[in-house]
Amino acid sequence: MKKIVVESLEAGYVFSAPVYIDEGNVFVDANVPLEQKDIDRIMRWNITEVLTDGEIIDGPGIKRAKGAAQNAPELRSSQPEWGGGQEGGSLDQETAFYAAITGIIQQLNAIFVLIERRQFDITRHGRQINAISAGLSDVIQNGSRAAVSFVLNGNLAGYSLAKNAVQTAILSVSVFRELSANKVPHQDLLLGALFHDMGMVRLPKAITEKKGQLSDLERELMQAHVVYGYQIVRQELRFNDIIGDMVLQHHERWNGTGYTQQLNGSRIGIGAKIISVADAFEAMVNEKPYRNSMTGYEAVRNLLSDNAHRFDPSVLATFVKIMGIYPVGQEVLLNDGRTARVIEARQQAPLRPLVVITRGKDGTPAGNEKPVDLLNQPSLYIVRATRKQKE
Repeated sequence: MKKIVVESLEAGYVFSAPVYIDEGNVFVDANVPLEQKDIDRIMRWNITEVLTDGEIIDGPGIKRAKGAAQNAPELRSSQPEWGGGQEGGSLDQETAFYAAITGIIQQLNAIFVLIERRQFDITRHGRQINAISAGLSDVIQNGSRAAVSFVLNGNLAGYSLAKNAVQTAILSVSVFRELSANKVPHQDLLLGALFHDMGMVRLPKAITEKKGQLSDLERELMQAHVVYGYQIVRQELRFNDIIGDMVLQHHERWNGTGYTQQLNGSRIGIGAKIISVADAFEAMVNEKPYRNSMTGYEAVRNLLSDNAHRFDPSVLATFVKIMGIYPVGQEVLLNDGRTARVIEARQQAPLRPLVVITRGKDGTPAGNEKPVDLLNQPSLYIVRATRKQKE
């Protein structure tokens, strides 16, 4: 692949082949105009070059003729300088993981747009789905705590459907690894979670983005998204029936009152049960058109009040076990007046997680503080969960 200096890029450029941040992460898809916000974003990440096998076919100063590039500007190449948070990298590890997850969300969003426009081609775009899945799997494997923390602290604006998909996948795989649910292959669960709400793209935005309560008819139409999603993943994406069933069943309930088949208990697939809990938590901690978000602490408490109505009790117990009462990424107020962020939940002592101080008693941002283990600090404890303050 050719290496392109980021400073050479301009908003509006369209490439004939995908442009990559690295071999596994797409920066912009083929035939999609490059936006200034995307250039600004990777410059903030200290990424100095991108990779592509393509050519510029449209953009500032480019004359198009029969789809071929003419008068294409010369794009400078260089040696890579960004280490992605590894040796010699200019970003700390958590920031690097956040950047990787953000990139995956943007790549998945591009796939969602193609599906929504009915322009998805499995031959052309199937490998991109594989790259997204493999990239997210690596992120979860190598930085599971940072990945879970992203759900509460990612602060990525837009991309609501893709962001929900990736965050639900992160939480689902975390539960799966604890359950060791051998009935569902890991990759199938990841893909099922990534595309669980795919059917939303077949619904009118007047319904999916409505503020306020849905009418009975609107609610019935909304529930049809699982059927649309099943059709998309089986017919257009050509996923197997295991994945299809996860998409179709993720709104079934343990007590049989869900939709669309009113399945209950063991009749619901384990993958759908896991996705159901993860999706519910993700939805609660992220703002929706019809309500404000909850803190992670509030969302966990809400889940615990289920009383075997909606969720499989064993799956829910596993979720709460790995997330803790104060999930990774949750901001908390300590009894000495300082604010901290949870970086590791303690299963044996859920009220005493490992934290890092984020603000002093006077509210000023903390520097590079060492982690504080509340398990070994009996005089220090959490007063309450708080919402993250903006810098």
